[in-house]
Amino acid sequence: MNNAHGSIRLFSTCGRTAAWLLSAWLCVGAAYGMGISPVLVELGSARRVVSVVVSNPTASPTTFQTQLLSWRQDDGADQYAESEDLIVTPAIAQIAAGSTQVFRVALRGGPPMPLERSYRLIIEDISELSPTQGGSAVSLRFRFSLPVMVAPAAPASALARWSLCPAPAGKGCVRLDNEGNRRLRLSTLSLEGSGGWQQHVKGAAGTVLAGAWKQWTYELLPQHQGVPLRISARGEGGTTLQGDIEPAR
Repeated sequence: MNNAHGSIRLFSTCGRTAAWLLSAWLCVGAAYGMGISPVLVELGSARRVVSVVVSNPTASPTTFQTQLLSWRQDDGADQYAESEDLIVTPAIAQIAAGSTQVFRVALRGGPPMPLERSYRLIIEDISELSPTQGGSAVSLRFRFSLPVMVAPAAPASALARWSLCPAPAGKGCVRLDNEGNRRLRLSTLSLEGSGGWQQHVKGAAGTVLAGAWKQWTYELLPQHQGVPLRISARGEGGTTLQGDIEPAR
């Protein structure tokens, strides 16, 4: 993948390949590749239709079905539900061997909302297995999950607010509230305390949607409890997010 709006080609492995912009389960026994572009769909009043191109470089036709899910975050967790807020065409398409298919994602009518709206576009392989793929043969099913973002009415920007949160014994907890009207993307999150203490927070890579929050726990020794923290996070496009947290007195 070359950038957030670029293309990606998936090659055969036996396992799972995942990124924030695309998820696909791969488990095949021969060289195989499937391409999709772009891997992030952004819509707005100035861009009401976006084309998503799926390529099939294999020797067999592949049938894909589309589904649109609304994407929100409640209590720090991703929630998905079927949605008809956007128009996705075609709903089902067969891509011939060595060919491509264009799927179009379009806005319906209605004014922009105060916050960026977020969705996932699912493009799933529903091809029937050939007779030679039965029995103990390993089969392949692609499932692309693309983020679809609809711009808010006002100029879009994320706004990070950091705080501490309750944690079990031997752990610390840091929370990020996105008080802006645009998503906030993290790739890394690190903490630094007095005396040179540093902690890399595992599992922090991901997206905090507009108006939502997420929190992460980390290992915390007794001597590091109750000290001021400096937070440093790597954001979208290589930007650095920093903040200072004073412990409660």
